[in-house]
Amino acid sequence: MNKAELIDALCGQVNPAHMRKSDVIELIDQLAPVIQAGLAKDGRVTLPGVAIISVKDVPARTGRNPKTGEPIEIPGKRKAVFKAVKGFLA
Repeated sequence: MNKAELIDALCGQVNPAHMRKSDVIELIDQLAPVIQAGLAKDGRVTLPGVAIISVKDVPARTGRNPKTGEPIEIPGKRKAVFKAVKGFLA
C-alpha cells in the first residue's frame, strides 16, 4: 500500500463530515516527525493496536572490507526497531 492508497483507505473509514481528504494528508505528513520526536524524548512510541517503535543502540564492531579482506571499524549507531503487537497480522 502506498501513500495515496493509505489516504483513500483512511478517507473511506473516517466520517467525511468530520475530516476532509486534505486533513488526512496533513495527518499522515505529520506522523513521521511526531514519532521521531517521541523516540528522541522517551526512546519508545506505542501505536495502539499496531506496533511499538523503540530505539536500539548498536555497538561498534570490527568488520571486513569485502574487496581487500582488511579489518575495518564500523561505528556504533542508534536505530529504530519496529515490533508489531500481538495479533496484528492475525
